Amino acid sequence: MQNYHPSAATILTELRTAYPDSPFLALGQTIWWDEPMKAVLLLALESHGLGGSMVGGVHDTDYFAKLQVRRTGQSRFEMMAHNDGDTRDLWSAAGEISSLFGSETFPRKQDLNKYHVPIGRLARAEGKDRIEYISQSTEAYGWRGLVYTGGRDLIVNSLQLKEVGESIVTTGLDRIYPKG
Repeated sequence: MQNYHPSAATILTELRTAYPDSPFLALGQTIWWDEPMKAVLLLALESHGLGGSMVGGVHDTDYFAKLQVRRTGQSRFEMMAHNDGDTRDLWSAAGEISSLFGSETFPRKQDLNKYHVPIGRLARAEGKDRIEYISQSTEAYGWRGLVYTGGRDLIVNSLQLKEVGESIVTTGLDRIYPKG
């Protein structure tokens, strides 16, 4: 299997051995996150000769995620990470992109405090303010959400892909899928 973590082969082989006749069920809200992940799963199964089928579905009736505060220099759409700092209140139901096993879930500042992580001291040691440090250190692994930065609500199915394409390409894919 090219460019997959070795554990993927082990997990998929165990799944197909335990449930050889069961199809994979993949339901999703958006073509940017769910469909690529479904395709990766099928390619991984095929590359190991494991077979399998998939029952899939998608709908696109959700609103794009929005942040409460617009940042200087933002374009109409931005690919953003989820963290317990500056994007703590982000909720994304459309336009999600993830690496395999990436997740929108992030470590919470509350848990860092509970386990006595010296956030202030670590932030100072890195020359960052507390919020900047928390935002970076609690960032969700391998996940970005496409965030609409405009002022009105925008339903996904009323938007053409060409309106968001540039933002997807230029503001986040390289952090999820590094080159090389």
